Amino acid sequence: MMSKPIEEIKNFVQIDRDGYFNAQGVRVEDDEAGLELFENLKGLTEKRSQWVTSMDDMDAVVEAYDAPYVVQSLKVLNDAVFQITMPYSHTDSFDLSTLTVDEWDRFHGVSQKGIPFVLSEPAQDSFFNLLDEFDDDSVTLNGVRFILPLWLNPHDEYDHSRWGEKYKSKDTPWDCNGPNQALKDTLAQIKMLKNRILVLGCGRGHDAAYLAECGHIVTAVDYSDEALLQAKDLYKNQKNLTFLKADALNLPSEFKEQFDIVFEHTLYCAINPEKRNQLIKSWKRCLVPEGHLLAILFASETPMGPPFGGSEWEIDARLKGDFKFVYWTRWKRSRPKRVGTELVVYAQKKPEL
Repeated sequence: MMSKPIEEIKNFVQIDRDGYFNAQGVRVEDDEAGLELFENLKGLTEKRSQWVTSMDDMDAVVEAYDAPYVVQSLKVLNDAVFQITMPYSHTDSFDLSTLTVDEWDRFHGVSQKGIPFVLSEPAQDSFFNLLDEFDDDSVTLNGVRFILPLWLNPHDEYDHSRWGEKYKSKDTPWDCNGPNQALKDTLAQIKMLKNRILVLGCGRGHDAAYLAECGHIVTAVDYSDEALLQAKDLYKNQKNLTFLKADALNLPSEFKEQFDIVFEHTLYCAINPEKRNQLIKSWKRCLVPEGHLLAILFASETPMGPPFGGSEWEIDARLKGDFKFVYWTRWKRSRPKRVGTELVVYAQKKPEL
C-alpha cells in the first residue's frame, strides 16, 4: 500500500465533522467501503501531519475536518483502556494516558493504532458517566487520577531571538523561496481590486512582494531583524512595499482600521496556541469595516511545535465569531510536505454589534 510518493497521489478523500469519509463531495455510506478506508489509514510522519488511505488499489490523500477518528461510542475494556467505535462500526482502543483536552473542553487522544481521535458529544457524555470523577485538569477512573495536558501543547514556543538565529543559518523549512502557490492561485480566482494589505510575520517577504507586484499597497511586518534584513535585500526595488519591525500581537495604534486585507501565512502556526485568539483580535483591529482576511492555514494533527497544528474545526471555532466565511477550501497543489494540510480561507470581518 502507498507505493507512490504523496505528491504523486491525485485522489483526495475527506473525513467530515461527524467522522465519515466523503469522496467527491458525497458521503461514503457503505460500511464495507468505510471500513476498508479506515483499516488502510496511515500517517506519513511522526508528527502525523499527513494522512493517506487506499481502497480497491486506489491511493488517496486524507483531509480530516476534525481528528481522523471522531468517536461515536466507547466502553471500558480494562483498567485505563477503552474501546472506541467510529462510523462504519470501525473499532480501536486507547489508554487514558494519551488523553488531552482542548480549550472547548473536548477530549482528544491517540488510539493504540496511532490514530488521533476526538470524542463526539454523545461519546463524551458516555465517558463522563464511566468515570469516578472529573475536573478541568484531570479524570479519575477506578481510583486512579489522570492529568489532562492541553491538546495543543504550548511548551516549545520559540522566543524571538531563536527565529532570528534560524534566518541567519537559513534553517527555514517554512520558506517557499517565492510566493506560495495557493496565494497566486487564490488571487487569480477572487480577482481583488487594489487594496491596502497587511502581511504579519512576513519573513523574507516573498508573499508580500508578490502582492505588491500585483498592484496592492503592502505593509509587511516581522519581529525578526534578520528576516527583515533579508527581505529588504531581496525586494529592495519592489514598489508599493514597506517593511516594518513590529510585534504582531502588539501593533502600533495607527494600524487600527487601516487595511482592506490582512494576509496570513505561517504566523498562526508558529506562535503559542494560547495566543491565537490574541492574533485574531489583531487581524480584526487592523481591518477596515467589512475588510477581509486572506489566510493559508494548516489543518494537521501536530499538537507539539512550532509549527503547531490544529484542525478545520478549531479554525472555524476561533474565526466564526468575528468573520463571515466567503471562501474555504483545502488546497490541492501544495508542496510535498504540505499536501493535504493547506487550508485557504477568505473571510469578511463582521460588523461590531
